[in-house]
Amino acid sequence: MIVVNLAKTYPTAARAIAELGHTQSKQVKVAELAPLSEATAGDWYRVSDLRIAEYGDVLVGSYAGEAVAAWLIAGHKQSTEGTVTFQLKPAIEWHQLVGAPSPGGSWKQGQARAVRYIHTDEYRRYQGKPNVNLWRANTWSVAVAHHSRISREPVPVAAFNTPAKIAVSWPHLGPIEVSITDTGILEISVPHGLRTRVTHQPALQPRRSTRRPAK
Repeated sequence: MIVVNLAKTYPTAARAIAELGHTQSKQVKVAELAPLSEATAGDWYRVSDLRIAEYGDVLVGSYAGEAVAAWLIAGHKQSTEGTVTFQLKPAIEWHQLVGAPSPGGSWKQGQARAVRYIHTDEYRRYQGKPNVNLWRANTWSVAVAHHSRISREPVPVAAFNTPAKIAVSWPHLGPIEVSITDTGILEISVPHGLRTRVTHQPALQPRRSTRRPAK
């Protein structure tokens, strides 16, 4: 399994999928997920043929600590500039992986490489019976959910019913402040030298209706 970081390209792909205007996953066609396929395919820098031979069965796209795309690697092309582009097809037996925590965890700030390699056997628990409808539904719904939270415009100042800043402290640590800026960014101030880690909750999956259509 090869996992790639889509931090830069996923917002654009998610927007293209969300702007299709579909309201139900059954309306989505596999071909309409092409923006996500292109974003996941690369170009990726310094992925050797040896690495691809060992790990190149599944290609997983990661964004904000979550697996947002799962594709089977059908081929690849190395360029003279040292990058590789993958040929992909839907990984319909890995539909349960889409929306789950990213294999290997979130990328940490300052990590230079956007590719990691993981033995697929470690994630067999996410593999199920091939189901293109579930794979398509999960991929689409995760993109729509992320798009609704992605904004490149400043968030207007809003009134808070609860304090916009709180402070807590633990013995021997000093004060820790949590605040929300007027642009909607959560800021955490911690004592110098204290190690921190940010985790994100998985995206909520839309509830699928079990009602049968009226005859």
